[in-house]
Amino acid sequence: MHNRRVFAPGNHVAVCAAAVVAAVFLLVPGAFAADGVDYREASVGADNSVAWSTKSIDSYATVTADDTAWGTDGATTWYVVSADTTLGSRVTVSGTVNLIIEDGVTLTASTGINVPSDATFTVYGQAAGTGALTATAEDRFAAIDGSDASAGTDGTVGDSGEITLEGVTVTANGGYGAAGIGGGYGNPNTGGYGSDTSTVVTGGNAAGITIIGGTVNASSPKGYGTGIGGGYMGSSGTITINAATVVASCGKYGYGAGIGGGYNGTNGTVSIVNGSTVTASTAAQAAGIGSGYYGCSDASKALAAGAIDISDSTVTATGGTGGAGIGSGSGASQTSTAGRVSISGSSFVTATGGSDAAGIGGGQGVVGGDVTIAGGTVVAHGRGFVRQ
Repeated sequence: MHNRRVFAPGNHVAVCAAAVVAAVFLLVPGAFAADGVDYREASVGADNSVAWSTKSIDSYATVTADDTAWGTDGATTWYVVSADTTLGSRVTVSGTVNLIIEDGVTLTASTGINVPSDATFTVYGQAAGTGALTATAEDRFAAIDGSDASAGTDGTVGDSGEITLEGVTVTANGGYGAAGIGGGYGNPNTGGYGSDTSTVVTGGNAAGITIIGGTVNASSPKGYGTGIGGGYMGSSGTITINAATVVASCGKYGYGAGIGGGYNGTNGTVSIVNGSTVTASTAAQAAGIGSGYYGCSDASKALAAGAIDISDSTVTATGGTGGAGIGSGSGASQTSTAGRVSISGSSFVTATGGSDAAGIGGGQGVVGGDVTIAGGTVVAHGRGFVRQ
């Protein structure tokens, strides 16, 4: 006698439906998966110490080469890079997007990742910290963050959203006039050049950028943007580097800081803490860390060097012609004042200004701000005449 399995009609339908759902998850590229993926998350204490914990996410989408958009407005979405992947198009982030790059895997964003001003983008690594993201952008676009605002009526499209990088290796090269990580090309039709206060700059601004652990190499290789910070006509928000190794530069023509403000852009707040190693430089007219060219041109627009805090870290900062190593870029107004610089703990800081600029303080034509050294070793070189 043969055994028979009898399905009630309701059960038969349920099994078929489950099979269809499973087929959808298997066949649709980037469909949400159910197998857990581990990632490392950093918790930062009041003393800037970092504690790492391993967590797992069960619901996520797998990144594919065809992706052009991640996330949904108003929602939190997770993505995982589980194999070497090259994105064929620029990806736009919406809502809150969390990206996990598995160990030994590289994600290449050949035309960059756009994080608009109303979006949040966090990249996580795994236990070994060997996941990597390489991003390159076309002219006027940041490699990671802002897009080009110059052609649109809404200049804020060049502004960037919130970026957090935790325990990964990132290489980001922005296009002409844009940051490696930060703002895109600002809108010159609505922005004031130099000391012009009749209009307001829109676009090109960077929001919060946080780097915890890992290694970051970010550049604006054609100039006018920053390695990390604002794009052309753009200022930076809050930049925090904690227990990380960072190299940031503005190449070729310069005019933007290595870290801070782009051309005509000021620096917001830069904090380098907890054993970080940072090298920041620019080719001309801006600070290594601080404001860009003309970033301190008009005190009424609050375009100053902002605040730069260095604690228990090694920093090498080199300004371009007319720019301080740490402080402000070159400016036309001798009534402008560079922002505050504070160095403490066991830091080792080397700051070299360009011609007519301070090692730490004011760039050409800019009055030096408050500089506090509460610990560490500081070597600062200024060159030429600097107004004090």
